[in-house]
Amino acid sequence: MPGSTSVLALPYPVTSDPCDPQADIQALANALDGKLGISKFFDELKGSAASTIDITSIPQTRTHLLLLMSARSAAAVDNSEMFMQFNLDSAAVYDYERMWATTTGSGSASEAFAQAGSHITAVPGGNATASSFGAMAVLIPDYRNTVGNHASVSIAGGLLSVGGAAMIVEADIQNYRTAGAITRITCTLTSAQNFAAGTRTTLYGIA
Repeated sequence: MPGSTSVLALPYPVTSDPCDPQADIQALANALDGKLGISKFFDELKGSAASTIDITSIPQTRTHLLLLMSARSAAAVDNSEMFMQFNLDSAAVYDYERMWATTTGSGSASEAFAQAGSHITAVPGGNATASSFGAMAVLIPDYRNTVGNHASVSIAGGLLSVGGAAMIVEADIQNYRTAGAITRITCTLTSAQNFAAGTRTTLYGIA
């Protein structure tokens, strides 16, 4: 009615500062977490070099997992290979197929069976262009499945070499020859190398 005033009740707390809309956006995001078919299970930013990324006690409340990473190796190399294990299982029960390209018009592929971990990608090392980080996404469907083995797929890329002479784009598929819900994900680099400070890892449960 003319002259009447109504108040819209928002489902999240609002900031008292009208000049800070970002605070309201974050509050809304927090309020909607888990209500739109997606939940943030884990988020970590490495403040110093570390040998592993270890995601424990993964909630069994969603259907699929999406792992997103921005990673760099602290080792004095152009690049480091990254591997993933489920449930801290280091037995020879992982298979993977890799396809990657590092220069225009060229590509390579390889596969391995009965390994102690699944290959994800190569990430920039300490000798690579300063401040370059690799980007990657790993999709793990039906992570609570207790009937069959677990397959996952990953896509990744990054600037690997000194002076920006080589970039990599890579797609992998992984197979974990074990039935049982996935409750833990551990990522490591080859030769016990460390992840560099600034490496960020986020795990979402979806659907």
